[in-house]
Order: sequence, then C-alpha cells, then structure tokens
Amino acid sequence: MGNIFSLKKQTKSMNKTKSVIFISLSFCFFLVLSLFFFLTSENVYAETIVVKMIIEGKEYEERVNVEYPARGVVDDYGSFEAYAESLLGKVEKERIFNYLDEGFGTRFFHILSDLETPPVNAKLEVNDKKPYFRYKKGVNGFVFGEKEAVVALGEALDGKVPTLSLKETPPEITVKTLKEKTRLKSRFSTSIATSSIDRAHNVALALSSINGVILAPYERFSFNEKVGERSEKRGYRNAKVISSGEYVDGIGGGVCQAATTLYVAALKAGMTVNKASHHTYRPSYVPPSFDAMVSSYSDLVFTNDDETTYLFAGREGDIVYVEFYGEEKEKIVLKNEIIEEYPHEVVYENCAPENDEVEKVKSGIDGVKSRLYLLKNGRKILLRENVYKSHPEIYAKKQE
Repeated sequence: MGNIFSLKKQTKSMNKTKSVIFISLSFCFFLVLSLFFFLTSENVYAETIVVKMIIEGKEYEERVNVEYPARGVVDDYGSFEAYAESLLGKVEKERIFNYLDEGFGTRFFHILSDLETPPVNAKLEVNDKKPYFRYKKGVNGFVFGEKEAVVALGEALDGKVPTLSLKETPPEITVKTLKEKTRLKSRFSTSIATSSIDRAHNVALALSSINGVILAPYERFSFNEKVGERSEKRGYRNAKVISSGEYVDGIGGGVCQAATTLYVAALKAGMTVNKASHHTYRPSYVPPSFDAMVSSYSDLVFTNDDETTYLFAGREGDIVYVEFYGEEKEKIVLKNEIIEEYPHEVVYENCAPENDEVEKVKSGIDGVKSRLYLLKNGRKILLRENVYKSHPEIYAKKQE
C-alpha cells in the first residue's frame, strides 16, 4: 500500500515539472519570436538623433528619440517635396508633420504655429441705408510656407540643417474680393406718382419689410412671410384693391405694386421664381405679364440659386425700387409680347348720352393675352403666358 502512495506522489510531481517546463519554453519562444519580428521589421526603427535647424535666424536644436525616421518617407515618395505635394490640402497639416515623426512632428508643428501671425480677412458691414456696404481692409500675416515647413522637418530628421523663415502672406478675402461679391446685379423701379397718399404709403411700407434682407445660397424667399399681415395694427391704410374682379377699398391696397417691383428685380437678378400670380386686370405701372399679385391666398416665392445675395428696397420721391446685390454674372433681359387684345366696352348706367349730360365714373381697361420671355446667353426662354380681362368704361348721369 505504501508503494502505491509513493508512485502516485512521484507521478504528480513529474506532471508539475512538465507543466513548468512547457510554460518556460512557451515564454522563451514568444520572446524569440518578438525579437525576430523587431529585428526583421523594415518600418520600425529606434534611435536618438540631434535635430538642428535655423528658424527665423535662430538656431534650434533638440535631441529626439526617433521611432520612425523620416528617411523612410523618401523611400515611399521619392522626396520630401513629393511627400508634401501629395498630402497638403488633403490631410490635416498636423497629421502630415506627425507622420514624419510621431510625437516630435506634432511638437514641431505647434512650435511653428506659435511663431506665426495669421492674416486677417477683410470684413464686410451691411447697412439698410446707402451706402449699403462698408469694407474694412484685411491685414497681412506672417506664416511659414506649408510645403517648405514639411520639407524642412524631413531634412532635419535626416541629418541636415535646413532654414525656415516666415513669409508675409495676404489674407484670402480682400476688399477687392468683397466688392466683387457685392456688385449691383439688378434694379427695377415703378412709379407711384398717380397713387393716392394712402396707397403710396402702403407700397413703401411693404418694401421697407424686405429692405436689408440677406439671402443665403439656395434660400427660399416668401413675400407673404417676410412682409407679414397687411392690417391697420401694422400700419397699413385703406386704398383701392382688386377683389372678386372689382376695384374696392381695402386695407393694404398697393402692396401688389411692391410685390411686382420685387418680382421683376428678382428675375433680372437670376432668382428662380417658384410662384407668381397675375392680376385680373392689367396693372398700369408695369407692362402685361410683369406683375405679381399677392394676397392672403396668393404669394410671390423665389429661390436664390446663387451665392449670398443682398436685397434692398425703398422709395425715392415718386419712385419705388428694389435692388439685388451679389456676384455679378450673365446679364438678363426681360421682354413681353402681346398675343391678343380685347378692347374694353363702354357702358352707360341709367343714362343716355344723346339725352343726358354724362360723366365718366370708371376708366376702361383693355384686356390682353401676353407672354413674358427671359433673354439669357442668347436664349429666349418663355416664363409665363397670361390673359387679362377687359374692364368696361362706365359713364353715369352727371350730378348737378
């Protein structure tokens, strides 16, 4: 029985010894394998070098523990210049420096950044009164050339002593740049000389609501949203409006002239008109098909398919106007064409011209069928075709 216990004890001891030997051999194998990969790797290096360069006339020197020497970049790209040209503008600057040497590359990038004085762009101030634009000059900066800095770091890590100097650099946005983007794109005006005081007031009030509007690229503009409700509380007065095909007094009469002036200026400025309606009768202040009727159920909507555009509107004596400013491009011309005419009738209400002395109560308006064309780059584009009703000229017995 004692021999059996002794044999079991010996077997257990041998198994333990084998486990220790196996673990030891595995650890040694792992160390040998790691050392093999470390020694045979073509991309991994470890050495300490002294980096020297002259920055703005001052010597710069630093001991750097280089893990990935920059000379490996030359093997991949052919030269530091080629490396810089291939990545600048495509990759973050800091990453480009960091790839030349992880750690020191980033530090070197920040050393240069601290020495730089970035240029300051020219600034634009927009006013709602003339002069609409004021320009503040930009300021030149002093910065290192990006390509030169990348090449200098590569050469310094490769054992050379490059020289780096700040370069006077103008701002990207100058007054000239801003003026090119704030040119007069279009202007359209209409007359309110024959309007009543209240009607002229309404036209000018509506235009004041759109004065100074800045339209971002692809921004949608709605006349009704911008001008808002036409009510006495908001300053609008009673004046003639067309309602159900008749001229009647109504709050906000004349606002359609403001919309019409805006509509034509928008077309000439190259805006894309999404929605515009014509009047029942042809208006007196623009040719047929140039008008834009607005009401609580009818809107004028257009989209700015261009760069940032500035919109100004106002009154100068008996003239109201709308102007668009922005980057001037192709010239746009509008032309209308009369297709058919519908002469107005003459109506005598409760009187006979051969027997009674009569007076004109309402002037007649001829009806027309018209088209509006946009002339652009030698092309003639049909924008709309409209039919305006005729309105009878009405006479009544003269009151004594």
